[in-house]
Amino acid sequence: MIANILLLGVLAASTVELQVQPVSGELVSGSLTSLDSSQLVLKTESDEVAYPVDELFWAIPADASPSKAPSAAVWVELTDGSRLLGSAYSVERGLASLRLTNDETAEVRTRSINTVRFKSHENEPALAEQWAKIVGQPNRTSDVVIVRRTLQKKAGSDGSNAAPEFSLDYVDGVLYNITADSVQFEVDGELVPVPRSRVEGLIYYHPQGETPREPLCRVTDAFGSVWSAASLSWDSKSERLAFKTTAGVQGELAADELRRLDFSVGKLQYLSDLEPAAVEFTSRQSGGASDDNYAKLFAFKRDRSLLESGPLLLAGQEYKKGLALTSRTQVTYVLPEGFRRFRATVGIDDRTAGRGNVELVISGDGRELSRHEVDGGGEPIRLDIEISGVRRLTFLADWGKYGDTNDDLDLCEARITK
Repeated sequence: MIANILLLGVLAASTVELQVQPVSGELVSGSLTSLDSSQLVLKTESDEVAYPVDELFWAIPADASPSKAPSAAVWVELTDGSRLLGSAYSVERGLASLRLTNDETAEVRTRSINTVRFKSHENEPALAEQWAKIVGQPNRTSDVVIVRRTLQKKAGSDGSNAAPEFSLDYVDGVLYNITADSVQFEVDGELVPVPRSRVEGLIYYHPQGETPREPLCRVTDAFGSVWSAASLSWDSKSERLAFKTTAGVQGELAADELRRLDFSVGKLQYLSDLEPAAVEFTSRQSGGASDDNYAKLFAFKRDRSLLESGPLLLAGQEYKKGLALTSRTQVTYVLPEGFRRFRATVGIDDRTAGRGNVELVISGDGRELSRHEVDGGGEPIRLDIEISGVRRLTFLADWGKYGDTNDDLDLCEARITK
C-alpha cells in the first residue's frame, strides 16, 4: 500500500505546502511534516500520510514564487548529472570552488566534474552545436580546454564592418589550478597559463568504467541549479532541506528556495525519448501502399505537433512531451524491462478545430490491449494500461470515419512507469 496513515503524535504545523504525485494514485496536496531518504510525510486535511520515496514521482511547492536566478557566468555539470549555475569558479590542487548564483559556495573535487562552461550559448545556436559536438566526443584520453576563436571579419556591401563570427576549437592536455585570470594547462609537458578571457570552457577526463549510481532524487532550486541527491534530510524547525549528491557535494536550501523534488529517476520513461523499433506509414492517396514521399510528409513527430511544429495541444493545454501521429501510422517500441503501466492523454490536436477521427489500437507483443475511437469533437481520453511483461508495444493510428482528413493524433505525456 503506497500510503500508510501514521499513528504519530501531533507535530508542529508546517508552513510548507506541497503537491505530491505518487507513482500510483491521484495528486495529493498537504503540508510537509517530514522528509528523509526513505519517506515523505504529508499532513492533508484529513490524515497524516507517509509516502515511501521509491513510490513517488515528484513533489513541488504549491505556491512557489518565480525563479530568483540572476544571470549565471559559470555552468558546471558533474559526473552524477548535477547541473550547477554559478558566478565564479576556481581550482586549487584538485578542489574546485564554485560560487553559486545564490552567493553560497560549493566545493567539488575535480574528479567529480564533467564540464565547466564560462560563456552562454543561449543566443548562439551554432556555438551551442559545436560545444555539444566537442563534449560528446567518445574515448577521451585527456583534459580539454575549449577556446573561442574569432573568424575573419567580412566587410558589408555598403563598406561597413560586419559583426565578427566565432568558432570553437579545443586543445588536449592536463588541467591544474584555475584562478579568475588564468587556467594552468599542461600541453606536451609544458605548463601554459591560458588567459581566462580566451577560455570558453573545460572538459575533465575520467577513466572509462566509472559510472555514478542513480540519484535518489533530483532537487531543483530557485536559482537554476539541479542537484542529483543521494540523500535528503528535512529540518522541520528551520524549514531547510539538506542533501548530498551522488558525487559527494553537500547542499542546503531554505523552503522558499525549493522548486522541485523529482523522484522519477528510473521509474518513468517518456516514449518520445526512446527510438522506435519500427515506424510504418500507409497512405490512402497511394492506394493503401507504403509511400516514401507521403511517409516523409506525414512522419510522426516527437515532442511537437504535426501541425506548425508547435507544442502538442489538447483542450487548450500545451504539452512538452508526447507523440504525434497521423492515420495510418504504426509505431513499435521495444520496452526496457520492469515497466508496468503505459499512461497518456490522447486526442485530436486542437489546431484541427474539432475535425478528425482516428481508430487508436494499442497492442503488446501482438495482443490487443486497448482500442479507442478518438474524435476531434470529443474530450481527451486518459489512458492507463497494464503492460507488465510486455516487450514490444505497438501503436496503430488507423483511418477513422473521415478517411485520413485532419487525423492529427496527439499522445500527450506518453510514458511507461514502474
